[in-house]
Amino acid sequence: MDDRLNAGGDSQLAGKRKKRIIRVAMIKAESKWANLKANVRLLEKLAEPLKDSQIDVLITPECFLDGYMVRKRKKCTRAKLRACSVTGADDPIIRRVARLAALLKCYVVVGASEKGDKGAIRNVAYLLGRKGGHVGSYYKTQVCEFYKAGGELPVFKTDFGTVGILICADRRWPENMRCLRLKGAEIVLNPTWGFYGDGNTAIVRTRAYENGVPLCFTHVNQSLICLGDNTIGAILESNQPSVLVHDIDLGNNPKVKNTTNAAGSHPLQNRRPALYGIISKR
Repeated sequence: MDDRLNAGGDSQLAGKRKKRIIRVAMIKAESKWANLKANVRLLEKLAEPLKDSQIDVLITPECFLDGYMVRKRKKCTRAKLRACSVTGADDPIIRRVARLAALLKCYVVVGASEKGDKGAIRNVAYLLGRKGGHVGSYYKTQVCEFYKAGGELPVFKTDFGTVGILICADRRWPENMRCLRLKGAEIVLNPTWGFYGDGNTAIVRTRAYENGVPLCFTHVNQSLICLGDNTIGAILESNQPSVLVHDIDLGNNPKVKNTTNAAGSHPLQNRRPALYGIISKR
């Protein structure tokens, strides 16, 4: 029997802890440079076999739809990037991904470049709902010269819990993920195209542990899930397009509270904000 719990369902107990198991799918594939239609087809090809897998959320790498054009600095121009940027959640390309979300009956986090007024382009991750609706957008805060930086760290309510999103380099600033956690994020999704390997694993593992929540690093060459207990939940590396599917128990997240043994507590607990004022100063 599948022991995953749907929102509103009765929780199963493991000792005194309630299980809250969600199923995550992570696309591990390199999309084509500057080819929106081909990349949507690739996403559909990889995702459609999952339609009976009871996925809760599917995640793509960073700027999956345009093939992360800025990685080729000598070849990419602002004009070329704008030509391969979507106009927002109502863009026909995003609506096509939304139909995929409805087919799979899961949330989808899809990366793209988004063009706006006055020539601005932003690196975005759209969160689409199980019925294809637009739940919200997250804009990358730590960006290269082609993009306008996002200015917010929102969290999003879903039927399986509260979700935070960070794009690629955003994970390297510990304040970003800590803010998401303090806003109630129970899991953080990280579409990315940047570096990976041992050094990155140390960063992702640390971000997950110090905040006590799973962090799903979704890269073109690696899918990596690090858990809040300082362990690696799952990892997939391959030179072929593939999808990592893994169940995560959000019931394992530590509670945000004070304990009598501050020295032995989780880093999320027994915080002393009065000591940290310098962090918010320029």
